[in-house]
Amino acid sequence: MTRLPDFAWLSYNSGLRSIETMLTFYSDFEELQRQTARSRTRPHSVGLRQPNAWGLYDMHGNAAEWTADWFAEYQAGPQRNPEGPAEGSEKVVRGGNWNADAISVRSGHRQTLQPEFGRAGFRVVMERVAVAGTP
Repeated sequence: MTRLPDFAWLSYNSGLRSIETMLTFYSDFEELQRQTARSRTRPHSVGLRQPNAWGLYDMHGNAAEWTADWFAEYQAGPQRNPEGPAEGSEKVVRGGNWNADAISVRSGHRQTLQPEFGRAGFRVVMERVAVAGTP
């Protein structure tokens, strides 16, 4: 937990720094909007934090990830890659964004958002391949 800010953008290193501000976030959306406008709270450019053990940047925080699944409660018992229903009103979002607390930026954190809500994204991972004649 103490090293998480080295690897992730989350509420307390993206502008919402005090516990009072965090309590405001959870209780008063309009005040959150005002404080966000006054601070540097926002998504950040990729690669400004340290990479994980596989060399991937920003895998925690900064942007929550949309999934293809519509939300439904999981069935009881062990499952491997459970799929959501064929349709619904809310999509599953994994992880947390730049405005989330430390628990919510875990990749296993699951929440729901309506598709028109804009505070989630996706990650692109590419392998750099050398092309003949270029470094």
